[in-house]
Amino acid sequence: MLNLEKEELDAILKRTESSDDLQEEIIDLFLHLLNVKKSAFLYQMIKSEFIYHIVTGENGKSFITNVIKMKDARSMYEVNEWIKKNFKEDISIPKLAEESHMSVSNFHQKFKNAIGMGPLQCQKNFG
Repeated sequence: MLNLEKEELDAILKRTESSDDLQEEIIDLFLHLLNVKKSAFLYQMIKSEFIYHIVTGENGKSFITNVIKMKDARSMYEVNEWIKKNFKEDISIPKLAEESHMSVSNFHQKFKNAIGMGPLQCQKNFG
C-alpha cells in the first residue's frame, strides 16, 4: 500500500493543474493516509509534520490560542455541570477556583468566557 500511495503522490505532484486543485488532491491523499494507519510510524510522522506546519504557519498563533481556549472551556463546562447538579447548595467561588487551580478573578473570567455568564448567574438559572 505504501508504494501505491507514493505513486499517487508522485502523480499528483506532476500535474499542471491550478494550485487549488493540487492542494485539494494533496489534502485528500493526506486524509487517506491518516485513515489507512497500516504503518503506525508513517501515521505518526505525517501527523507530526502536519501539526508542525499548522503551528509554524501564518495562523499558528491563533491556532494555539484556540486550542488553549478549548481546553479552558472544557474544564469550565465540567464546573458548570457540577453547578447544574448541585444548584441547591451554597457555592463557594474561591473553592471552585482553587479546585480549578486558578485565582478567583481568573476563574471568573474563564468561566464567563466559556459559559457566557458568571457561576452564580448559572446557579440562579438552574434554580
